[in-house]
Amino acid sequence: MQKLKQQILNQPLISAILIAVIAVAASQLIPVLLNNLFPQVGLWTFATLTRYLIAATSMLLVYRLGWNTITKPNKHLVIGSKYRWALIIPMLCVGLINLANVKWVLLQPSSVDIVRWLATNLAAGAFEETLMRGLVFITLYHAWGHTRSGLYKAAMAQAVIFGCLHLLNLVHSDPIDVIAQVLYATMLGIGFAGLMLYSRSIFSVIAVHAFINATGSINSSFILDFTPTPNEPAAYFVAIPLIFALATLPGIWGLKRVPLNCYLQGLTHD
Repeated sequence: MQKLKQQILNQPLISAILIAVIAVAASQLIPVLLNNLFPQVGLWTFATLTRYLIAATSMLLVYRLGWNTITKPNKHLVIGSKYRWALIIPMLCVGLINLANVKWVLLQPSSVDIVRWLATNLAAGAFEETLMRGLVFITLYHAWGHTRSGLYKAAMAQAVIFGCLHLLNLVHSDPIDVIAQVLYATMLGIGFAGLMLYSRSIFSVIAVHAFINATGSINSSFILDFTPTPNEPAAYFVAIPLIFALATLPGIWGLKRVPLNCYLQGLTHD
């Protein structure tokens, strides 16, 4: 494991990209292969379980590399102890904005639909956050985070990787919408990085991410034969500055507030 750790730190950016690409590819291919073998189970079940499995694997790898202090709440690291959950509030507002697009009168939720909706969005939040913030960001953080500029560089790099992964949606989505998703994900990625470091918990970003996804998928989950329509260009000019204000700026503030090297060296601060 020490040899692997050294190899990762020698080529942190390449390692981070490879980790992200391999995990995302596995999340797409494994469910299809299993569904071909056991079609009676269903693709959704395999996709959800695969995401949970990759999330657990990501956290296990972080633990084995000895980097788990950054993703585990530690009462001895009193960084922003009084207000350490404050960044959650503006980022939750991103999810609340999604509620404006919900077609409430058309919703037909059933108990099965609700369970699937909760399981799907929690799996997506756990998968994406343990991978991107719990593993990719930590890889870059331990390579570059010894300086303030290196910390910002690590946060920006993982956010760009996170955003670019959404280009895979070009397979089934409108190109303009996908470009917007790339921008949204990049800005949110910076916010999630700041939230994780400042709150001292990977679970805070998993919860916020799952909430944002959940509010954004209400129509598709509870309206029969729902067909999404491309957004008006004006909507993007509103959404982009809102996400920047509610997620990116608080994330940068959180990154700035985290005492330098505290997670790298296990230091405590008052």
